[in-house]
Amino acid sequence: MTMPLERPHLGAFVAKDGGVTFAVWAPKANSVKLRLKGSVDDAKPIEMKKSDLGYHTIHVQTAKAGDRYKFQLDDGQPLPDPASRYQPEGPHGESEIVETAFEWTDQNWRGQKLSEIVIYEIHVGTFSDAGT
Repeated sequence: MTMPLERPHLGAFVAKDGGVTFAVWAPKANSVKLRLKGSVDDAKPIEMKKSDLGYHTIHVQTAKAGDRYKFQLDDGQPLPDPASRYQPEGPHGESEIVETAFEWTDQNWRGQKLSEIVIYEIHVGTFSDAGT
């Protein structure tokens, strides 16, 4: 029996037990290296593992939210993460790891009764003399 191939979540995800998992889909790249700044690993590029589906992944235990990174495909120019959640320097700058965990506190909210909801629809043309 063959195990199904899985698609990882793309981008950078902070793990509950520490560290960050990085994943990028680059099926035509022979190798992808993570260029990480802000942790103890920022001195050298880190080779990512390629799956049969073209996903390159790695878990870096020392990475944390706030660290910045880029991906380097086949020893080319480092590029930002196409699935980045934060680009503090714009679209061509380094991507920044963002903590995505959130402690929800509204588990008991069940919405409103239909009789308490107001839906108001108005056409913007009613606000001009010409009706446009």
